[in-house]
Amino acid sequence: MIIEIKELIKIEIINQNVKAEIDRVSALLTTHQNELRPTLLQYLSRYNTKIRTEEEAAKRFVTNIAKHNEKLKMIYAVDSKSDLVVGLLHYTPLINEHYIKHLLEYYPNNFTSPQQLANKTALEYLIIHKDFRSEGIGRRLDEEMIRKIKDNINTDGVIVKTQSTNNNALEFYKKIGYSQIGEVIFPDKFREEHGCPDEGSLWLEKRI
Repeated sequence: MIIEIKELIKIEIINQNVKAEIDRVSALLTTHQNELRPTLLQYLSRYNTKIRTEEEAAKRFVTNIAKHNEKLKMIYAVDSKSDLVVGLLHYTPLINEHYIKHLLEYYPNNFTSPQQLANKTALEYLIIHKDFRSEGIGRRLDEEMIRKIKDNINTDGVIVKTQSTNNNALEFYKKIGYSQIGEVIFPDKFREEHGCPDEGSLWLEKRI
């Protein structure tokens, strides 16, 4: 199996070629939205009531990343045989003041000062196609993200949040160098606003 890693580049005009690429990447998100908490549809429909389906939510999400590429990044893996997008990783290369304020508000037991979050990259989503797991694709995407942020920004670590009940994800992240830095139970306010389940989550970090 030959896997090619690509990057979703910044777009100015959405032409047919760009639309086709967005559709390919969005397809993976659409079929695996049940693994996201909250789902993209739950999240985006709060801000845009015209978004009514998981497919629409996935396409809007990917398009938004492409349009704001200086702040939001996405890399993805393509199987050369089938030309199928089989994995994607979305990250925020250097979290800004607004993002830091959000983390301090919702996770006061984990993050207590802006200095604690300065120069951090946030791994937002890592999704691997269910038929292509245990093939090293997630590790390759993580390695590519690390390479890119080392080359382009001054960051000293990557933080990621995952559900405390997701044992597969926890095992994977720890295997590739992440360590647990905190555990949190979602406050009622956060669960109500973001449609999250009752279980808590774990914060992990990889120092680089």
